[in-house]
Amino acid sequence: MGFDPVNFTWDYSDDREYGSLQKESRRLSRQNTILLKTVEELNSKMEKLSLVTTAMWQLLNQKVGLDETDLIQQMTALQGKQHDATHCPQCEMTLSSRARNRGQCVFCGEHLHKKKKVKSQN
Repeated sequence: MGFDPVNFTWDYSDDREYGSLQKESRRLSRQNTILLKTVEELNSKMEKLSLVTTAMWQLLNQKVGLDETDLIQQMTALQGKQHDATHCPQCEMTLSSRARNRGQCVFCGEHLHKKKKVKSQN
């Protein structure tokens, strides 16, 4: 820790370590500031999307006559489609976009884009 009064020497390694810790502290502080700003921006976007969604739902309810049952049914259908698009139909593991593009599950080998054979009409 700096000066050693017993040996009358100065330990510079502690000073270097202290400087390194200060530098790391400043870096983390900057990173924290960036992350806080990002969270604030995302919260703002989420609030706006929530407002737009609520307004759209109220218009659909008032003008078209859709009710909450219709909304829940549509949400359930969309969740199923999203699940089908992101999970292997065989092993239910979450698929990366690379696996979906390649057309094969990396976990079980299931082919994801099965082509139906067309029977010849001869």
